[in-house]
Amino acid sequence: MKTLNYNIIASGSSGNAVRIGNIMIDCGIPFKKMKEELYKVDFLLITHDHSDHLNKITLNHITEEFPNIKIYSTYKVARINKNVVAINTDYLPIWLKECEMYAIEVPHNTITFAYVLLFPDFNVLYATDLKRTDELEEFTEEMQLKYDYVFLEANYDDYKIEGVRNEWHGQYNAYIDSTSRHLSKDQSLKFFIKYKTEGGEHIELHRSKRFY
Repeated sequence: MKTLNYNIIASGSSGNAVRIGNIMIDCGIPFKKMKEELYKVDFLLITHDHSDHLNKITLNHITEEFPNIKIYSTYKVARINKNVVAINTDYLPIWLKECEMYAIEVPHNTITFAYVLLFPDFNVLYATDLKRTDELEEFTEEMQLKYDYVFLEANYDDYKIEGVRNEWHGQYNAYIDSTSRHLSKDQSLKFFIKYKTEGGEHIELHRSKRFY
């Protein structure tokens, strides 16, 4: 049985970069930490403009040292670097060589894309920094998809985050911040179980060091 070639270089609030086949998703870490993986990459997809997903210096290095890598993202990221192609979100496919890619806007506090990658041998979902899966479910149902690999945020444990519901540090509340911007372990697992293929793999992303 064929397996998907992927490498989670980094995932979390300190930085994100994941290679899936010949596609890199996000560049929120120092360039030197992901440079070797870029030799295997033809495309870079950036989920959104937050610094843990988009290191602007790293992006500049990529465009200078790997000019053949095609870069896609939101219109906000495209404003930051002229080499980035802004994606239309109307469920229009973009062909990344043999991979049919779709960008789905998901709820966060800035415009954020999840990516569906339909390779010849695998259906892959990649989504991080989202507070619910409704938009992903709508797309998945419409396209009648099942996923062989689900790379999906599993940021916090519901029981652990409930314990800090009433803890305020100035204007900051970890419960409100986490539940309004991120997906829980339980939400992530429920989506995976509903839409996985037989033998599908669940890869948890963006785990909180404190609340997972």
